Amino acid sequence: MKKHRTILVSAIAIVYVLLLSCGQPAPKPNIILIIIDTLRADHLGYNGYQRNTSPNIDAFAQEGVVFNNAYSQSGWTLPSIATIFTSLHPREHGAIEWSVKLDTGLTTIAEVLRDNGYYTYGYPALFALNEESGFQQGFNTYPLDIPRMGKPQYTKSSPKVNELIINDLGNIQEPFFIWGHYYDPHSVYMTHDNFIFGDGKKAVDRYDGEIAYVDYFVGMLFKKLQKMQLYENSVIIVMSDHGEEFFDHGRESHYTLYEEVLKIPLIIKAPGEEHREVDKYVSQIDIAPTIINFAGIDSPEQFTGIDIMDDDIPNRPVFAERGDKLIAFQRAVIDDGMKLYHIDIGQADTSNPRFKKQEFYRNEKMLFALTRDPAEKTNIYGIPDFTDIRNKLDDRFYNFYQGEAKPLDVIEQLDEETVEKLRQLGYIE
Repeated sequence: MKKHRTILVSAIAIVYVLLLSCGQPAPKPNIILIIIDTLRADHLGYNGYQRNTSPNIDAFAQEGVVFNNAYSQSGWTLPSIATIFTSLHPREHGAIEWSVKLDTGLTTIAEVLRDNGYYTYGYPALFALNEESGFQQGFNTYPLDIPRMGKPQYTKSSPKVNELIINDLGNIQEPFFIWGHYYDPHSVYMTHDNFIFGDGKKAVDRYDGEIAYVDYFVGMLFKKLQKMQLYENSVIIVMSDHGEEFFDHGRESHYTLYEEVLKIPLIIKAPGEEHREVDKYVSQIDIAPTIINFAGIDSPEQFTGIDIMDDDIPNRPVFAERGDKLIAFQRAVIDDGMKLYHIDIGQADTSNPRFKKQEFYRNEKMLFALTRDPAEKTNIYGIPDFTDIRNKLDDRFYNFYQGEAKPLDVIEQLDEETVEKLRQLGYIE
């Protein structure tokens, strides 16, 4: 253990010894995981964004450990949250389509914590994370109030998430694990009074307003936790499932694996941890193992990530993927400042109307030098000077993606309400 983790462990050890001397078991920390949907890392103030979109998250970042190179494993909600819950890559957990549920044979972070004395509370905001999705496994409480609120593009989730959490905090049992899912930054972007940027008409203006709107309610939750004396001694994680595109590479929404989609905010505040920044690559597979370590529980063999709170976390590549048989299969590996990105339409149904709308997609292999070209504007895949680097990443790419992916555990048929909501959000025709 290195310096910062040693501080935390020492503090816990002191408490442990004191409690043992009194004949009491050592307390486990309360853990709060806040996932803000579609939150792009470079649209937050602590990351240098010029607009005041995130004063509460910015203040929180000054208290916590900030991970400057945190990545999504997929770039859209369902597989990303499945990865956060299971510490598995999408090809390993199989939840890669709307019609696929999370395998109940897999172990989730909520199950591990529940089986080790935690009371687990999940507050999903997305209709697809319903009782048939498999994402509820391990939660003692999993209300579906928000997914049932109506048309998702007109639903304001943040007030309701806060209401549900704060109501339960009134009689909550400790130690607890809370997962709060704030969905508002997802399109279609709404306009909120007091959170207006620009003229409020451009998509990016409304998107920034949505971020400020969520930030306000996250700040309200923090104040409530402070008032209840639950803030200082809790482990609190603020992160996103994926980012968002504003024609950075010719597309909007989040259908690619470019940095604007994969790069996510990640901040962890914990008792005994000082503010610092971490530049090494981390990703969503690391969230569950890190939480487990805070709770003093051994990680299940299934968990493939690591505890990222040590100073000496190793340099590791990041793998990201998304497979859509109607559009394209996309895979990427990021390592040592370089990114290899493959787009393969070989298995796509090119006759499908949805594919025809996606003129952006074509078979392509790309290599980007992220340290010099963070906006990914220059594809250097075919340049001879980069042959050795390209071959190294190609080897890592094919070694990771070779073999069969996990068979899909398909929901027999999506109900009409879910199909209509997916259509309203533009996910299906």
